[in-house]
Amino acid sequence: MYILAFETTGKYGSTALIDDGGNFCVHKSYDNFNHLKDLTLLADTCIKDMGIKKEDLSAIAVSVGPGSFTGIRIGVTTARAIAQVLKLPCIEIGTLESFKELEINEMICPIINARRGQVYGAIYKGEEEVLKAGPYMLTEILDILKEKKPENVIFYGDGIDAYEEIISENMNEVGLKFKFTEEEVRHQSAELVAKAALKKYVNGDLIRVYDVHPDYMRKPEAQQKLDEGKL
Repeated sequence: MYILAFETTGKYGSTALIDDGGNFCVHKSYDNFNHLKDLTLLADTCIKDMGIKKEDLSAIAVSVGPGSFTGIRIGVTTARAIAQVLKLPCIEIGTLESFKELEINEMICPIINARRGQVYGAIYKGEEEVLKAGPYMLTEILDILKEKKPENVIFYGDGIDAYEEIISENMNEVGLKFKFTEEEVRHQSAELVAKAALKKYVNGDLIRVYDVHPDYMRKPEAQQKLDEGKL
């Protein structure tokens, strides 16, 4: 059994291939938002590295969001196209939920920049969902962390790039121990998507290709402005 997984919701695209024993390979692109050009090449490389053929694939998994609207569309469209051609089922993985596959016992807080002081975020401790994945003001998430007073909290996601100073100020203000993950490992990864997909596959949580849909979690900025009468 082999699952091909795609992650395109952030600035770096990646593809992973995992088997039923949890063995996997992953390839990433470090060209910013170059998903459309790199994605199928990364997939082909994974398939070759695992020594299999496309016909050996059992399912296609994709990170459906939240994140970059364009990136989400590219990932979902690519996954659906491959699944349709190969007549395979699909597995949807929430971008933020995939961070639970890090299997870290300390509290983690993945945050994705949604601009204007907003983030897509969540708080997890192991399998425990301290804060459900969703769109929040950054201050809402920081207030919850202050209330929970964890021994340590580890931040992931590109929200760090945008809000590092604000987060640091808030955490230091109340003496909370925290850590920003290094640039190389802080972003979304197809490896995590593949690991989450394997669990869903084992549980029979598969969907048809036409049931795979993006999860933007909020309206595009242009639509928001239109609704507010600002366009």
